[in-house]
Amino acid sequence: MSRSSGQGWPSTGQNTSGCASQPGHTARRILDEHGTDEPVQRAPRRDTARLRRLRLPGPDLDSINVARLHQAVPSGDFSIARVAQALNTTTAHVMYLPSRPPVDWSPPRFRRTQHTATRIGQWRTWYERDHLSLQDIADREGSSPPEQVPGHS
Repeated sequence: MSRSSGQGWPSTGQNTSGCASQPGHTARRILDEHGTDEPVQRAPRRDTARLRRLRLPGPDLDSINVARLHQAVPSGDFSIARVAQALNTTTAHVMYLPSRPPVDWSPPRFRRTQHTATRIGQWRTWYERDHLSLQDIADREGSSPPEQVPGHS
């Protein structure tokens, strides 16, 4: 049997599916052994530095944020094609945008979110026990918007 003839060798499809399902079966067995009723998901590690350098065809999926999408959508009847044209992108891109998670999990935002999560207990105490207003709490935390100077916007 020669390798080039392919005889005696499993087809690529059979080999790949067998390899791909093995980690899933192993993960399911481990979860079942521990009585954990959770779905099995595979999340391979990504080489983000290498991915950033990739130049893929089509529009940059991060080039349009949700606010820009909302501005482009007219009230009343509209078509995806018109919105795509207004945004200078494809209809597939416009349809993809609402499916993206609305939360920005970039490192600076994630750190702020973690900090916020650690402060909730203190804020509740100030609000419920100390009867501080939400504005007073925001002032204490330094998260109030800057005061407007009369005559300036």
